[in-house]
Amino acid sequence: MPCDVNRRVNYNGHVVWDVRLGSQTVTFVLWSNGVGEAIWTNGMRRIFDYTIDADGDPRLTGRNGWQFSFRA
Repeated sequence: MPCDVNRRVNYNGHVVWDVRLGSQTVTFVLWSNGVGEAIWTNGMRRIFDYTIDADGDPRLTGRNGWQFSFRA
């Protein structure tokens, strides 16, 4: 599915990715240990594991099995 991806540095110096999916934006934080956090505009948060694939794109896997990838 097409989405808009914006890389930025947040107020505490972390690189974050704002991914707009339709009318909703989810912010992804990718920590160096292969774990990240998804933060929705309504305040919902989810922890996930991630790897970087051969194209350099993050591949996210949620603790409940969901998967998502975006072109960084």
